[in-house]
Formats: sequence, structure tokens, C-alpha cells
Amino acid sequence: MSATTTHITVRVPLKIRRRPGRKTMITPVATGGAAMQLTRPDPAPVKALARGFRFQRLLDEGR
Repeated sequence: MSATTTHITVRVPLKIRRRPGRKTMITPVATGGAAMQLTRPDPAPVKALARGFRFQRLLDEGR
């Protein structure tokens, strides 16, 4: 048996906006759907995403 590596790519349509002291995720507005409700942004996913990018950069650099 040969070992094969499977890669999965997940694309999430969002924008990260920098605000004073924090970053905010902006998701696209759904067309033809229910009206979007304004809510307070959850900083946990933004922090996890930033840490993921940092860890990937450290791995790529071999540190």
C-alpha cells in the first residue's frame, strides 16, 4: 500500500476589518434571505484565526 496525503481546502467568504484595538470579521450579506441582525462581534473566532495564521508562519519558517 502506498501512503497518500489528502488535502482539504475550506474557503470562508469574509473580510477582517481592523478597528481601534481589535479586529472584526465581516460576512457577506445574503441576498433574498431574511434580514441580517446586527450583533456584537465575537472576538474568539478572530483570535483563533489570527493564532492559526501565526502558527502556520512559524511552521513554514521552521521555528
